[in-house]
Parts: sequence; C-alpha cells; structure tokens
Amino acid sequence: GAEGGAAEGAEVAAADQSPTGTGASSSPIGGSSIGPGAATAATAVFIALVVGVETSFGAFLVSYCLGVKGEVGEKEADLATTAFWTTFTLGRFAAAGLVARVRPAATLLGHCVCVCVALAVVLAGGGSRVSVWFGSVLFGAGMSSVFAGAVAHLHELLGPGGMSGGAGGWISAGASSGALVML
Repeated sequence: GAEGGAAEGAEVAAADQSPTGTGASSSPIGGSSIGPGAATAATAVFIALVVGVETSFGAFLVSYCLGVKGEVGEKEADLATTAFWTTFTLGRFAAAGLVARVRPAATLLGHCVCVCVALAVVLAGGGSRVSVWFGSVLFGAGMSSVFAGAVAHLHELLGPGGMSGGAGGWISAGASSGALVML
C-alpha cells in the first residue's frame, strides 16, 4: 500500500549488491539500444504505477461494490478488501521461494497476467459475490511480488555491479510517488 512504498524502497537499497557501488555501466543492456539509465527510469515509473494500482484497488473496492449495486454490501466489500491485502501479504512470503527458481521476467509476466485476469473478473462480474471475492484474492496474489519482480528484473538487466545506490534511489522515488498515482 501507500505506506509500503517507503519500506519497499528501503528493501531496494538493502538489496544493492554492487560490489563497488560505482553505479551502472555505460554499455547498452544485452546488446539492445536501451541503456542502464533508461532501464532504471522505466522500472521506477513501472513501480510507481504498480504501487498506484495496488493502492487504488484497496481504496476503491468498497466504492465499486456500492456503485454497481451488486450482491456485495459495504461490510462484505470491506472483508473482500481485507482478503485482498491478506493475500497480497501472504503472496509476498510465497513468492520468496518462487524467485529463487524462476527468472524475474517470467515471474513478472505471470503476475501481470494474474492481475489482468483478476481485474477482468471483478469488472465483468458486475458486483457479484463470486467475482468480488475471487477477483480480490486473485488480484492480491498477482500484485504480491510485482514490485520485487521488477527490481529483480532490473538487477538481471544491469548485470553484476550494475545495481547502484543511484538506481536504488530512483526505485525508491518511484515507489514513494506511487501512492500519488491513483488509477
């Protein structure tokens, strides 16, 4: 959530494994035309959007349920929001084992597909009980490690010694500003 942005930024700074701390190299990443600065900036913007999306879902699920006048009332929508945040938290723990076995790009793709399916279920369900609960839990699971997956992907792109304190600062700025991006 919004309060998690700063903590997530601190995780980035703590995860800086640059042996020299000299920053990213000036060579393009993997032979592509994108350089390390552009990759870092793109990741920071992506993370700002991710934090904005997770905060928006948690903040507006109740309003959505009441607005569509479906099967879910205010109290139940509050519980579904709690289920989202609980699944989000538990998913972070579960993802810790996943990242050791699966490359970051594949993890990100899987989580982004999960998030899109969850949003489609909630929106297509029109406030039905099943769509709200299933979508909330699936959305929480999907969003749980998108932040960590994006940072791991950037670290993989930049290579050994490429993840500097400066990159961590940009990621922290993206995470911190994410709460301002209510979608």
